[in-house]
Amino acid sequence: MTITCPFGCKCKMLQSDASTSSTLQWDEQAFLCPDRIAAFRQALATLPIPTWQMDVADHKNWYQRQLYQLGVQFFAKRTRPRLNRDTLDAIAFKRHLLDCARHWGIAQSPEFKDIIKPIEKTIRAKVKTDLNCFYGQLLVQLQEAGSLGDQKTVFRTLTKLGGRNRKLGTSVRPLPM
Repeated sequence: MTITCPFGCKCKMLQSDASTSSTLQWDEQAFLCPDRIAAFRQALATLPIPTWQMDVADHKNWYQRQLYQLGVQFFAKRTRPRLNRDTLDAIAFKRHLLDCARHWGIAQSPEFKDIIKPIEKTIRAKVKTDLNCFYGQLLVQLQEAGSLGDQKTVFRTLTKLGGRNRKLGTSVRPLPM
């Protein structure tokens, strides 16, 4: 099966036709990832096509829903870079320690602060390592997609990763050429 138009071009149309309970945002980095594209094509090839008698409009609606669900599975936007399991476990451990300290009333004691500082230092190092890996993979994806030289795509990708709210009125500064 061959799709003549890239899936990313049809996402908005499919989203408006499919019934969704929340607004969904598409991840542009996922459209650049060759692994996700290959996995999406494999999943698309396994979609069953009904062999029974079916109205053309019903068939189109059914196939659009299936295509949309696959697209959400492979190309839906994830709000944050994913951290490794051990980093998430370390963060959960620190939160547990802080909750216990608050419950016992020792959160402000110097002894507890001396205990929690090395744990926070270790967690910061793990998060930094995970984020460096994420941004390194992002650069590789942009390079493999041939978009590393396209300043517009790189700028759009980096601004979507930023954490500050764009509605606050701060102006967007372009990347240097």
